[in-house]
Amino acid sequence: MQTVVDTACNYLNHGLTKKPWTLRNRGYGYPLIGSNDIRPTRANGQFVSTILDSTDIAVLESPKFNATPNFNVLLFQYFRPSQMTTIRLCLGSRFTNPMKTVSSFVQCPSILRSVTAKNAYRWNTVHIQLPPGTTYFYLVAHNSEKSDIRSAIAIDNLRVAICDFKGFSTNYIKEATDFQKSPQVLKLQTF
Repeated sequence: MQTVVDTACNYLNHGLTKKPWTLRNRGYGYPLIGSNDIRPTRANGQFVSTILDSTDIAVLESPKFNATPNFNVLLFQYFRPSQMTTIRLCLGSRFTNPMKTVSSFVQCPSILRSVTAKNAYRWNTVHIQLPPGTTYFYLVAHNSEKSDIRSAIAIDNLRVAICDFKGFSTNYIKEATDFQKSPQVLKLQTF
């Protein structure tokens, strides 16, 4: 594993990454063009990004964090100039085996919304509920095998909010716990 840089909060490029994540403060320019490059904003400052050819993946590994009996929330901003690129989320805990093949990362669910006129060519925010017991995750940038162009993808303001029920009423805690155990609830929810 390779550290992206010291200021990327200990997130690592996984060993199977073909195209590494790098810390940047502007788009790439040539060989990319405006329609498949990153558009930074003043508010962003630095962000991590990668350039992907067709079928390429870039795996960003989180630092390990303590498992909690409650849910946690993963929040981040992303910039995706192409419908063919996505970010997949793979979860890990002390009970899961490490992921060792590219195909195992590509099978993880995509967590980004479809590109529309409203969210294209701008930074968007995603919130993902992490199930109890999660101790690490991988964000996997993936460019589809159907893509015929090289494209960039970027992530910024990545954080995990630890949700603790202290201070909530016991009725709320029971209701939230029952909701999490409900078979209709997906393990990963985007808001």
